[in-house]
Amino acid sequence: MLQRMYSLPAAVALLAASSAWADDMYLKVRAIGNHIECTCGCSSTIATCNMVGCHVRVPINEEIEAGIEAGRSQEDILAAVYEKYGEEMRVEPRREGFGIVGWAMPFVSLLAGLAVIPFVVRRWRRNARAQAAAEPVPARVVDRYSEEIERQLKEME
Repeated sequence: MLQRMYSLPAAVALLAASSAWADDMYLKVRAIGNHIECTCGCSSTIATCNMVGCHVRVPINEEIEAGIEAGRSQEDILAAVYEKYGEEMRVEPRREGFGIVGWAMPFVSLLAGLAVIPFVVRRWRRNARAQAAAEPVPARVVDRYSEEIERQLKEME
C-alpha cells in the first residue's frame, strides 16, 4: 500500500510534465508554422490550416517537430522547409535582393496613387465645367419637339 501511495504522485507529476512538454512543443510548432504558407488551397499558414488530414500541413509539422527535437533554430528549420518545398511557401518575401521589391511595392503603389488623384480630380472638374458651359438647346428646336409631342398626344385621345 505504501508503494502504491508513492507511485500515484509520481504518475501525476510525470503526466503533468509530459502535458507541459506537449503544450510547449505545440506552441513552438505553431510559431514556426505561422511563417509557412499552406499550399493545399486553404490560403492559410501551416499553423492555421484547419483542413482535416491536410496533405501539406501534416508532413511539414512533423518536420518542424523533428527540427525542434534536434535542437535546431527557427531560422534553420524554416530554411530547410523553404529549400525542400520551395520559396512559394514563404508568407512574406525575403528582405534581400528582389524580395525588397515585395516589401516596397505596396508603399510605392500607394504613393503613386496619391500622386495621381489630384490630376484625375482636375480633369473631372474641367469636364464638368465644359459640359455646364455648353450652349443651351435653341428655342426653335424645343418648340418643334413640343409641337410634335402635342400632336402625338392629341392623336392618342
